[in-house]
Amino acid sequence: MFFLITIYLAWSSQTPLSTLVLSLFECKKDLNINQTIIDEVVDEKGRITKPLDVIKELYVCGFKKADFLDEHGNIIYDKYSEVMIYASKKNSSIIIDALSKCKDVKGDESGETIIKSLNCLIDYGGFP
Repeated sequence: MFFLITIYLAWSSQTPLSTLVLSLFECKKDLNINQTIIDEVVDEKGRITKPLDVIKELYVCGFKKADFLDEHGNIIYDKYSEVMIYASKKNSSIIIDALSKCKDVKGDESGETIIKSLNCLIDYGGFP
């Protein structure tokens, strides 16, 4: 949820960022996900340490609603990168470097890929 809060604070108008944020919040509500579950799986840096199915489902739902996944469930990386650069409070070269290092991170399915990618960005100091 730290990720959601961080990008929500960076949101200022109708942008791909605001669309993603709103989609994630809608999915949280639609999937009836309790905040306690989210708090239990996110560490102090914002990394998702326990990629529970419900958390994967949340991110897949949000990314689909915001059109951040293609028809095969792959992250649309240009759109994703744009949002991460916009939402990051870091020097743009830091986030661009982290995005480059994390571009090929994959999981066994879409939800795992999204979570691994977000965690990778955090690990390389690119986000939040």
